[in-house]
Amino acid sequence: SASLNKAKEQSQQPVPTVYHIGIPDATPKEPRQQNLTLLPQHHIIVRLQMNVEEKFMPDKMKAAWIYAPRDLRVGEADIPSIDDSKALIRIKTCGVCPSDVRFYTGARQSSAYPRIPGHEWAGDIVEVGKGLDGFQPGDRVVADWRAICGECYYCRRGIFNYCRNLKHEQVKGGFCEYGYSVRSNLRKIPDNVSYEEASFTEPLACCLNGANRSNIRTGDDVVVV
Repeated sequence: SASLNKAKEQSQQPVPTVYHIGIPDATPKEPRQQNLTLLPQHHIIVRLQMNVEEKFMPDKMKAAWIYAPRDLRVGEADIPSIDDSKALIRIKTCGVCPSDVRFYTGARQSSAYPRIPGHEWAGDIVEVGKGLDGFQPGDRVVADWRAICGECYYCRRGIFNYCRNLKHEQVKGGFCEYGYSVRSNLRKIPDNVSYEEASFTEPLACCLNGANRSNIRTGDDVVVV
């Protein structure tokens, strides 16, 4: 009968498999949902739609961890919590800076392992603190990773990359699913700019700053090395 054929077809469909990826030696956890009925080709799409509709926020995220030079592993990290001065951001893209490559190869040693690399990232705001005005969930933003003091010798002269009193824990993100930032370091992404293009904001600013300080003018003869 038609009902028996339908039941037979359903029994032959692959059972969705949930994989748990964790940091080595971490205690395995049971998947949050094991009763999802999903088409194999729609696993990610359906799960994301369900999470948005039910406002489901997990407590863990996937992240790339460097444990030692040339030892990069995909594991888990806690989704950061925010205070009233910050916005929580779902990261869409993250660029690879030469400093990330140096940390990976060991050309530049880290002061602490393991660590999550990456700082050229862009994404969507999913939560805002009570004291953060001008931004709301859904805004597309890019975050400047360097939180400066604005008062030291170098900051007063506009040389912000040499700030003597960089503020820590004000901006955090990278090769992971979520990050956060204070208001002063957030920039809204225009509608005609993609996430990939927005992730070039910081390196492009470095190029523009160098060009502006070089005193090269239109029509000058130059040598490209």
